[in-house]
Amino acid sequence: MKFIGQHIFDFIARFRNDVYLEDISTGTIASGGNLGLDSNNKIVKAAEVGSSVDLTSEVTGVLPVANGGTGASTFADNSILTGTGTSAITAESGFTYNNGTITNIGTLTLIQLDNVTNADVLSISNFDADKKVIDIEASNTTEDIIDINSSTLTTGSIINCDITQSGINTAGLLDYNITNAETATSICYFENIDFNKTGVTSDGSAFIFNGIIIDYDDTATNHANSTTSASGININLDNSSDQGTVSQTGIDITLSGGDAANTSGLVIRTPNSASDIKVKSSASGNDIFTLDTKTDGETTLTTIEDGGGSTAHFNVVADGDIVLDSATDVIKTGSTTFVNNSGVIQVATQGTIDHDSLANFVAAEHYRWDTDISGTATIHTNNITDLHGAGVSGVAGGLLTDVGNGQIGSRLDFTWDGDTLDLISSSSGKPTVNIKNTNSNAKGPTLFLINDKGAAGALNDEAGNILFRSDNASQTLVDYGKINASAISTIAGDEAGSISLQARTSDGSSSAPRNVITGTGSASDNDVDVEIGYGSTSMTTIAGDLTVTGSITGKQYQVFQTNFVDDLNTSEVFIPLHGTTFEQSTVYQDDVAILAPCDGRIVSLDLSILSVTGTGGDLTITIYTIGPNESGTSLSDWTSEETETINVSSLDDNHVFHFAFSNAKHFESTEKFALSIQASADMTGNTLMYATAVVEFDFSTLLGSTSAEFDSVP
Repeated sequence: MKFIGQHIFDFIARFRNDVYLEDISTGTIASGGNLGLDSNNKIVKAAEVGSSVDLTSEVTGVLPVANGGTGASTFADNSILTGTGTSAITAESGFTYNNGTITNIGTLTLIQLDNVTNADVLSISNFDADKKVIDIEASNTTEDIIDINSSTLTTGSIINCDITQSGINTAGLLDYNITNAETATSICYFENIDFNKTGVTSDGSAFIFNGIIIDYDDTATNHANSTTSASGININLDNSSDQGTVSQTGIDITLSGGDAANTSGLVIRTPNSASDIKVKSSASGNDIFTLDTKTDGETTLTTIEDGGGSTAHFNVVADGDIVLDSATDVIKTGSTTFVNNSGVIQVATQGTIDHDSLANFVAAEHYRWDTDISGTATIHTNNITDLHGAGVSGVAGGLLTDVGNGQIGSRLDFTWDGDTLDLISSSSGKPTVNIKNTNSNAKGPTLFLINDKGAAGALNDEAGNILFRSDNASQTLVDYGKINASAISTIAGDEAGSISLQARTSDGSSSAPRNVITGTGSASDNDVDVEIGYGSTSMTTIAGDLTVTGSITGKQYQVFQTNFVDDLNTSEVFIPLHGTTFEQSTVYQDDVAILAPCDGRIVSLDLSILSVTGTGGDLTITIYTIGPNESGTSLSDWTSEETETINVSSLDDNHVFHFAFSNAKHFESTEKFALSIQASADMTGNTLMYATAVVEFDFSTLLGSTSAEFDSVP
């Protein structure tokens, strides 16, 4: 430190640690200064300012727009920034962008400036093949979804679609899917074209308006086996409900004003070989009416019946006259007949049709049918075409018979329409049909049911049916019985058939004819297989003896008398099915277990106890089985198939307890089966048990006729 007089001339201070200044006034650090004060007024050295500035740590406050900032300290999430000039940039609260979605609250307006050339107002390019280009959700508005207003449109189109399709697709230009769920009175339309012409067409000018123009050109050379179908307009109206007043109109055309001579409701141009108008029946698409106009205006009306019949009539129903105005004064009714302009029928080149003036007229060939001509002529039967006036009623399909006085009558109760022969009687037990043979030999009459299909026979072709039909409670005719014969084999020389007798049966809710007995012939073994009954619950009863020359297969009952002595208690013991009178403690005993030669089941066990001395309780019968290749010395090796339990009291001496089992099958061939008995309490002393077991064997599963060894169930 240096002093000059009382003043400090020069002062130098050095400190090893921090330096603090008290009561420091605020100010601006001169340009290039590097020292400053922190928040505690400690003198600090500022970081050297280099070529870049760290905006996260070196700059605070709001950077103005003029200095390259936004003029704002915060912005709302996803808001799009807008601004003009040096004003602060604004985060638009109603105009946001989030994850590819732009949201605008209000009206978004796109304006093309006059000085911008060769640029569309809005251009959208899509690069995601399975996404929509524009998806509009407007379920909250009742106004127009899209509003287009143009007053300067000349050669352009309001909407222009330029689409090139390739590959197999069903894409269309426009696809509308509209659902109207309104239940009150509603007026709606699919597309409304309201074109108002207000300009006056000037002298020599022409105004041409087309509501819809469809221009379809197929310029490709298609394959000869390909099919191409095009429809200019395809209309399908379907009202599934017929309640209320339902009206449908495919096309409704109203024309008014203008020059009537030059006005047409519908104009159609097709090739000469095509139908100008084709109308199809709702019953069959092949029942058709066509209208064709060809060269020189020649027009043909054609009706076509599906199947080539002759009932495609052409009917004209008119409230007034039917006028046929021919320019040549000729209306043809066939290849050689016509009607002239005077209404006279002409035949070929002959004159007016007159009875006596016709060519080749022979008076002797003409007789009055209202007089007796038997003395002068005999009518050949081939010439009898109508018997009206001769005592014949003329019933449709009525067969003619002699009424008993030499006159011919038409039967009301004996008719034939070409397909059906009806014999009708109101008498009890009538009508009857007698087919009688009076020859003295042993041959009787024959009734043939012949199916001559005019083609090769096939399997299950029906040779014929005899139906027995009657009313049900609703007076509906149903088939209560039926006899049917069908082909099983149609090989020439190896033909075989089946014949079945059927009766109607019901399951309680629906009915149908079912087989009573069916005989099926063999095409190779010269035998007939017979099946009796329908369903497993059917019962066949034979009143007399049954003689069988071969084997009886199928399910058969066998009764086992299994009486034994036992002291019934809580121990499980086994009923001897044969060979002893005492219960057995082990299941594998030879007089307990039975080896099954085929599949089967235990139907029931009937038990009567001579003396019940205990308090009673539950008595349980259990069915056990075990397969081949098992010793079965332990009960755990056996399978419990089914159990039945009945409660027994001390007063039930000599009562019969019937244990009925419900399983469809308990054991299979090569398995052993056994029955056990067990009480829930000590019921008896050593007393007699009278027991009978009923076993059902299915002999259709009997082990084969060839000797074999089995270590498992076959």
